[in-house]
Amino acid sequence: MSWTVADAVDYKGFPADRSKTGGWVPAALILGIEICERLSTMGIAVNLVTYLVGVMHLPSSTSANVVTDFMGTSFLLCLLGGFLADSFLGRYKTIAIFAAIQTLGTGALAIATKLPQLRPPPCHASASHTCKPANGFQMGILYVALYLIALGTGGLKSSVSGFGTDQFDDKDEKEKAQMTYFFNRFFFFISTGTLTAVTVLVYLQDEVGRSWSYGICSVSMFVAILIFLSGTKRYRYKKSIGSPIVQIFQVIVAAINKRKMELPYSVELLYEDTPEAQRIHHTDQFQFLDKAAIVAEGDFERNVVSAPNPWKLCSVTKVEEVKMMVGLLPVWATTIIFWTTYAQMITFSVEQASTMERSIGGFLIPAGSLTVFFVAAILITLAVYDRLIMPLWKKLKGKPGFTNLQRIAIGLVLSTLGMAVAALAEKKRLAVARTVGATTTTLPISVFMLIPQFFLVGAGEAFIYTGQLDFFITQSPKGMKTMSTGLFLTTLSLGFFVSSFLVSVVKKVTGSNDGQGWLADNINHGRLDCFYGLLAVLGVMNFVLYLVFAVWYKPKNPKPALQMETIVNGSSAENNSGSRVHVYCFDQNLDLVPIGSELELFEQLKPGLSFYAKDPQAAAKSLLSLLNKAESVVPLDLRSKTPVRVGATAGLRALEGDAADRILQAVRELLKDRSALKSEANGVKILDGTQEGSYEWVTINYLLGKLGGTYKDTVGIIDLGGGSVQMAYAISKEAASNAPSVPAGQDNYVNEMYLKGSKYYLYVHSYLRYGLLAARAEILKASDDSGNPCILEGFDGTYAYGGNQYKASAPSSGASMEECRRVTHKALKINDTCMHMKCTFGGIWNGGGGDGQKNLFIASFFFDRAAEAGFIKAADPVATVQPHSFAEAAKRACGTKYADIKATYPAVDVGNQAYLCLDLVYQYTLLVDGFGLDPYQDITLVKKVKFRNSFVEAAWPLGSAIEAVSS
Repeated sequence: MSWTVADAVDYKGFPADRSKTGGWVPAALILGIEICERLSTMGIAVNLVTYLVGVMHLPSSTSANVVTDFMGTSFLLCLLGGFLADSFLGRYKTIAIFAAIQTLGTGALAIATKLPQLRPPPCHASASHTCKPANGFQMGILYVALYLIALGTGGLKSSVSGFGTDQFDDKDEKEKAQMTYFFNRFFFFISTGTLTAVTVLVYLQDEVGRSWSYGICSVSMFVAILIFLSGTKRYRYKKSIGSPIVQIFQVIVAAINKRKMELPYSVELLYEDTPEAQRIHHTDQFQFLDKAAIVAEGDFERNVVSAPNPWKLCSVTKVEEVKMMVGLLPVWATTIIFWTTYAQMITFSVEQASTMERSIGGFLIPAGSLTVFFVAAILITLAVYDRLIMPLWKKLKGKPGFTNLQRIAIGLVLSTLGMAVAALAEKKRLAVARTVGATTTTLPISVFMLIPQFFLVGAGEAFIYTGQLDFFITQSPKGMKTMSTGLFLTTLSLGFFVSSFLVSVVKKVTGSNDGQGWLADNINHGRLDCFYGLLAVLGVMNFVLYLVFAVWYKPKNPKPALQMETIVNGSSAENNSGSRVHVYCFDQNLDLVPIGSELELFEQLKPGLSFYAKDPQAAAKSLLSLLNKAESVVPLDLRSKTPVRVGATAGLRALEGDAADRILQAVRELLKDRSALKSEANGVKILDGTQEGSYEWVTINYLLGKLGGTYKDTVGIIDLGGGSVQMAYAISKEAASNAPSVPAGQDNYVNEMYLKGSKYYLYVHSYLRYGLLAARAEILKASDDSGNPCILEGFDGTYAYGGNQYKASAPSSGASMEECRRVTHKALKINDTCMHMKCTFGGIWNGGGGDGQKNLFIASFFFDRAAEAGFIKAADPVATVQPHSFAEAAKRACGTKYADIKATYPAVDVGNQAYLCLDLVYQYTLLVDGFGLDPYQDITLVKKVKFRNSFVEAAWPLGSAIEAVSS
C-alpha cells in the first residue's frame, strides 16, 4: 500500500510516496557526503599548522591564527549556505553545489602544495636563522585554496543535517524514532571521518606527501558527490519557505519604527493572522518586540483586508518566534569559549607534540595524528553515555538522559579542566626544554603526556556538541530549524575567531621576543602554559555566567511531568491466565511514555488469587514477585509517588462467604508492609462489572486514538474473561436517557465518562457466571445424566470451578455441535422474556445498538481459543474474523475424539482439551444468539493494540490507570 508524506515532494514535484522515498537508504547517502567533508576539512586543519611553520616558515602564533581563521570562516559561512538554501536553492542543490566547490578547493590545495614555485625554499641547518618565509603570491594561492574549501564546507554543513532529517516524517511515530537515531549517527559519522583524517591522511601527509593526501580528499569528495546524486529519485524534498533572517529583521525594524507607541492594555489587540493550530501564545519576555504587532495607520498596503507590509506590521506568532531566537542568545554566547579551547587542540597542542618524543619502536607518530586521542575520547564518551549513563539515569530519575543544558554544562567543565591539565603539562615540557636546551629538535619527554588534555576536551565535545545541536534545534521555532543549526555552527566559528583574537592580544601585550612573550615564535622560548592557564580562568568565569543564563532560560517545551501507575489484575480464576501486573508511565498530556523499549511493563504468573480461597496470606504473598518486578522499573524518586492498585474481578466475585474480603485484606497489609510503592486501603477492591467493562472500552479506544471525538467514532468491545463477559460501547445521549432503571444494588446500564475533552454515554453490562470458565459449569449443569454433547467423545471426568465439581462426560454418541448449541441455549437463557425493546440473553437490555456498536473488538478468551483452534495466528496481535469462523472451528473440534485431540490441536493446554468443542460452540452462540451479531459480519479479535511503535496489552488495567491519572 502506498501513501504520501504531507509536507514533502519527490524529485518530480509530486507528493512524496512514503514507500518509495525517504528513510535510511537516502539518509545513508547523505551521511556519506558528510564523512567525506569531515575527511577533507579535518585532514587539512589538524596538520596545517605544521605545514605553515615547517614549510611556509611562518611564526607559530601566525600559523595558529591562519588555521583558526580558516576554521572560523568555514563555520561562519554556514549562515550564507543556510540563507541560500532557505530562500533560493533548497537543501539538495545547496549540498551539491557547495560540495563541488569544496572539491575544487581541495584540488587547488593539492596543486599549491605540489608545485615548488608555490612555497618558499627549504631551510638548511646552517642557515636556520635566515629561513625565507612565504611571499604574498604564495600565501595568496594558499588562501584561495583554503577559502574555497571554507566556502564549500560552510554551504555543505548548513544543509546536510537538515536534508538528512527531511528523509524522516516527524508525524509518523516510527520515522520520528528513526530521526532520533539519525542525530546520533550523524555525529558518529562526523567522528569517523575525523578519525580517518587524523590517522590515515595525516600519516600520508608526513610520509608520502601533502599533495597526495589532499588529492585523495578531492577524489573522495568527487565520488561522494556522485553517490549523493545517485539518490536523487529516492530523496524527499521540502519546499523553501524563505529565510528566517529576513523575518528577524522585519520584526526588529517594525519594533524600532513603533518604539514611541504604547502597547495596548490587552494582548488580544495585537495583530495576529496565523492559523489557530499554528499560533504561538504571547509571552512577557522582550516586550519591546511586541510593538512590531501594534496595528497602526499605513500598515496595510491597500485596506485592512489585504496583507500587511511585513516591514511595518508582524503577527504575534512571528514576534514570538523572534523572541524564542533572542532567548537562545545568552546560552549561545556562553558556549563560544568551548570552541576557543577546541581550537588549541588542532594548533598549539599539535605544535607541542611536534617537539616531543613520538616514537613507538621504529614508527614515528605524526604530530597531527595525536588528535586521534581526541576523537577516541568522543567515541568512548558517546558509547559510555548511550549504554551506561542513559539507562542508569532512566532507572534512577525516570528520565532518558541528561537535558541538553546539562550536557552543555558538562562539556564546559571538561574543557576547562582540559586547559588546566594542558597548562601543567606544558609547564613540565618547558622545564625539560630549558634543561636540555630550547634549540633541541626533539625533547626527551613522551608525547603521551598530552593525552589527558586531548581526552578531556574530546569528552567535553561529545557532551557539548550533542547538547548544543539538541538545544538549538528543539528550542527554536519550527520555521527556523535551518537558522538554528546555523546559529549553533556560528559558536564554532566565533570560537575560532576568539582564539585568533586572544592570540593577537596576548602576543601584543606580552611581546613576541624569545624568553619574554607567552607566544614566542619558537614555543620552547615562550610561556604557552600561561596562555593555557588564561583559557582555564576564562573557562571558569564563562561557566559561572552560563549557569546564570541556564537557570534564567525558560524552555520552549519543558519536560513533561511523569506519572506512573501500577495496576495488578489479581482475581483471575485458577485455570485462567493468573495474576498480572501492568506498569504505565504518562506525561502531562496523558500520553504514554516508554518504560525502557516498551510502553508498558506486563508480567503474569499462575495461579490467580482465587486459587487461594482458603489461604488469604498465601494469596497475598503470590503477588510479591509481580510487585518486585513493578518496583524495578519505577525510578527511586517516583516509587513513593506511584500508586499501586489491585483490582479483583469475576474470579473473586464468584467466591463464597467472606473468602474474597479476607484475601483483599491480606493484600492490603502486604502492600503496606512490603511494597515501596504508594498504597491506599481503597486501592485494593473488587471491581464491579460496570467498571471492568468501562475500563476495557477506555483501553482499546485510547490505544486506537478514538477518544476525543464523537461516540460514532469509537469502537465497541466484548471481553470474555474467565468468570464474566462484558459488553461495552458508546451510545447517544438520547439512547442513554431511555435506559431502563435497574433494581437497587445492581449496576446501571449507562456509565458517563469524560475523556479527552468529550463526554461519553457508555452502555456497559457484565454477565457474571458467563465468562468462559464459569459458563462451562453452567453448560455442564444444563445436561442430563446421559452425558453432555459438548464433551469430546472418549472423555469421562469432572470439572472443578468455584469450589464445586461438575460431571463432564461425553454421551455414547459422542460430541455434537447441534446438540451442544441446544444445551448452550438453555444455559444462556436465550428464551427468557425481554421486557425492553431490545435484549441480549437473559432478558438484559442491549443498549439499543447504534453506531458505537458497528465496529466490535472482541478480546481475551475469544482470541485465545481462535488461536488454539488454528483459524488465526497466535503471534498476530489482531485478526479480523466473523462469528461464523467460530462455528466452522466448532464443527471440526466437536468431530474430534478425545484420544486425537493432542495431535490435532497441539496448542491446546491439557486442562482445556476435553472442552474445546464446548468453548467454541459457546463462543459462537454467545456472539450470534446471545448478543445478536450477524454470523457473517466482520469482527476484530484483539490481543494487543499497536500504539506508536509498540504493542500494548488490550486489557482493562490501562483504562483503570487512565481514569486514575485523569482524576
